[in-house]
Amino acid sequence: MYRYFFIAKNNMKKQKTDMITFFVMTFLASFMLFVCLNLVVGTFGVLDKNFEQINGTDILILTDANPVNNFKFEETIQGNDYFEDLETNKMISALVNYRKKGTKKWAEYSYHFASYEEERKVQTTSIDVSNLSGNDIVLPIAMSSSFETGDYIEIKIQENIYEFRVAGFNEDFIYASPMNMGTYLVFISEKYYQTILFENDHFAEEMKAIKVHLSKKALDEGLNPSAASDVIYNDIDSWAESYSKSHPEYDGYSANFIPADMMKTASMILPFLVIAIITVFAMILLLIAMVVIDFSVKNFIMDNMRNTGIMEAAGYTVNEMIFILLIQLLSVSFVGSLSGLVLGALLQKKIGFIMIFLLGLSWNQNANIALLIAVLIAICGIIGVFTIVLGKEYRKTSVLDALRGGINAHNFKKNVFPFDKTSLPVPLTLALKETFGKFRGQIGVIIIMGVLAFSSAMGFGIYESMGKDVDALLRISGLDISDASITADDENMVSTVRSFPCVENVTTEIWTGIEFTAGKIKKNYTTRVISDTSVMNENYMVEGRWPKHENEIAFGTTAMDSLGLKVGDTVKAKSGENEATYIVTGMMQTFNNMGQMAYMAESGYLRIGREVSTKNCNIYLKDGYTYEDLEKEFKDVYPDHEIVDVLASTGGLFTMLQTTFRLVVILILIVTAFVVGLAESLLIKTRISKEWRNLGVSKALGYSSNQLILQLILSNIPAVLIGVALGLVAALMFGDKVVLLMFAIFGFRKVAFEISGLALVCVVYVIVAMAALVSWVNGSRIKKLDPVKMITEE
Repeated sequence: MYRYFFIAKNNMKKQKTDMITFFVMTFLASFMLFVCLNLVVGTFGVLDKNFEQINGTDILILTDANPVNNFKFEETIQGNDYFEDLETNKMISALVNYRKKGTKKWAEYSYHFASYEEERKVQTTSIDVSNLSGNDIVLPIAMSSSFETGDYIEIKIQENIYEFRVAGFNEDFIYASPMNMGTYLVFISEKYYQTILFENDHFAEEMKAIKVHLSKKALDEGLNPSAASDVIYNDIDSWAESYSKSHPEYDGYSANFIPADMMKTASMILPFLVIAIITVFAMILLLIAMVVIDFSVKNFIMDNMRNTGIMEAAGYTVNEMIFILLIQLLSVSFVGSLSGLVLGALLQKKIGFIMIFLLGLSWNQNANIALLIAVLIAICGIIGVFTIVLGKEYRKTSVLDALRGGINAHNFKKNVFPFDKTSLPVPLTLALKETFGKFRGQIGVIIIMGVLAFSSAMGFGIYESMGKDVDALLRISGLDISDASITADDENMVSTVRSFPCVENVTTEIWTGIEFTAGKIKKNYTTRVISDTSVMNENYMVEGRWPKHENEIAFGTTAMDSLGLKVGDTVKAKSGENEATYIVTGMMQTFNNMGQMAYMAESGYLRIGREVSTKNCNIYLKDGYTYEDLEKEFKDVYPDHEIVDVLASTGGLFTMLQTTFRLVVILILIVTAFVVGLAESLLIKTRISKEWRNLGVSKALGYSSNQLILQLILSNIPAVLIGVALGLVAALMFGDKVVLLMFAIFGFRKVAFEISGLALVCVVYVIVAMAALVSWVNGSRIKKLDPVKMITEE
């Protein structure tokens, strides 16, 4: 057995440069792959640990402070043996401006204020607040990038400014990600809670947070929080409809049902986007590593053909030669992969820091050792199988041919680009001969450059299609962002706002839950009821159109799949005791509720629901007008009402997404340039070693060092350009399909994926320039070449 390791060790020494390149490739691939998979698996652990830490609620219901409604909610929940641990806390909802004390610029965001002096047993705080008082405030952990403990934050509601000292940061899985609530949950003292409520009539609205756990019975019956939430909603909605008939003065209820499982899934959207892109690139690196080693091993076998023949003549079998190769490559891949995995495990907590930005929770997980071992086994297993396949090269040459160095008596290959029939410069002619005369030997280069060009172009395409501007992201995500919104009390307010010179259009809407039945399948979905669907963007629909008439409805892609529907089918909708049949006119892809949404025109909803006086009013501005123009007009007419800058109220979500996509593109380009450098360095060093004597002859015949270096640079450029061209063509043809695969979890069916001409030029420039630069650096050793010594040495 020792002789096999001895031979493998000596082979590694002969292929030192190749083995170093292979080591670096497996190191990078294993590092990136483990980090990404560890983040994916660990993120669920982060959410679960926070759920346990704060005794998280299975269902959170945010509702108005109407005593009649609150009593009915509590009565409904307490009377159902699916629920236990009911708890209700007060809360203030307000749109605020805030800034760090000492800075000038205000930021705008939606806040929920809660009192840390109020008792909490369900959905508590993640830090101890028992010693806090006065102007102490607890901010969400997502704000820790802008504030530190001990800093002062100024909060402005209308003209009232309040100054608080940051006492700590809370972590709450429901309020974590901006893809969830889009609201900051902050805790203040009871004194300031009452002050804010008293001093900001109409602008600070008190609400109730109803929290409840599922009982053992519910869990035993397999009832998840989303389904249990529907149970409460159906009971409340039926009661509200009946109660309003006997009490004409009753104005209905407003409630947001938030099941824990849905919020955990929504929290994964941002981390998933970033991690998926990097994971795919890690797999590409592993693929490139295999292509590099394929090129290296085949070169090694050809260069050492005589030694191979001697070993076979001495009694070594082909299987033993393959076994030696297996020892060699598995040793390098094992050390490289293990090094990358260990580094990933050591750095995972520092890398996990990005989760504060992507997830809104701090990283609280240890490195997943089982995952580390699985990645190590997987990479080594893939390399092992690949090596066995490569080893079949030994079977293609007889012992006699091997002893003759693999040289045949005559080469019947066609003489491509003959000197007597071309007017091209000599270096370029030689480069074309090298590419097309030995095309099989260039396949490895073409594949490497093609894969790198494809991944780089994909990075640019993802950025340009989703992260370059807000509209691009909205088109793919199905999120409808108006310029501003208000809570409209009556139609007169809506009509007045619509008459403003700066306003293009106004729609009103409510979000409600409706039960749908298709065949034997019955589901409850959040439904957007829109007053005028004719102004909605048709590009959001992947099939069909928005519902316009009273008997029409549209669904999100996930909801359509769950109900087994397609455009043109009919579905029954039920709200309370009322039921009606609708025709499905469209299917829409959206991040909202992971695609589990339904859409109706207001006329369609009134067939089964009741008129609601208070609605959310979406305002769209004419070109050339800004939110400030609208705000001034609105405040002149309604000084006591609140108006929201919708884009600003997202808390920089889209800015964060744009920055994330931009960083991903930069990362891909840096790694691409690095891998091109490694691969090209390997190829040029191999070529110089193989043609060392020929280069000496050429120099003795009168070629200058610069001419020979130029010839070396050009020798791989045609293969590089072919690979880059194929990679870019593949990105243009299949890029949208790759992106769809990334968004499959959200039920996406189409994406507007584009790659600009400038991006394509940039990819070509980075790869070709890096290849030429590395070729020049490695080829510079030709300047030290001594022709007389080279020709005479044995």
